[in-house]
Amino acid sequence: ILRWLGPERFGAARAAADWFGHLSILEFGVGGALAPLLTLELGRGNTAGVRATMAEGVRAFVRVALFAVLGGLLITLLIGRLVPVSPELLRDLRIGCVINVLGLLLFPMAPFRTLLNAGQRGYSVTIAGLVQSLVTTSLAVLFAWQGLGIRGQFAAWVAGQALFAAIIVRLAQQRHPGG
Repeated sequence: ILRWLGPERFGAARAAADWFGHLSILEFGVGGALAPLLTLELGRGNTAGVRATMAEGVRAFVRVALFAVLGGLLITLLIGRLVPVSPELLRDLRIGCVINVLGLLLFPMAPFRTLLNAGQRGYSVTIAGLVQSLVTTSLAVLFAWQGLGIRGQFAAWVAGQALFAAIIVRLAQQRHPGG
């Protein structure tokens, strides 16, 4: 990847991704609070309780996503100062950041991961993470080879995140029909 992107593009993509990584603090422990509630309802065999807890969890993560998107837009606006790059790369960096902001819209899928873990299905989350990693890496290499630059790296990351979210939602729905 470094050979096809070059050190400045590679470093800018990594540094910008690190800035976006700070947005995870906006979760404020919602996922951690959701886990014992789901474990309790699953232990009771209370399907309605699981459904209600999941609905509330998704609603909470919609609010998290809203704040994360606002933070992501702020990062995008300031990215030229946060991650100094040569003028010819600034547009590519900004487009990459916009792509990453779209990925923040996946936050509301987080409760499905928590549901799988609470239901003793952590191994399926690990397998989904492995698939995500393989797809993200493959796309990152392909996009770098195709000359898609920084935006290609962010597109690969968001595609991997979307695939992970789709897998865990599907697995959770299979395990807990109607939930």
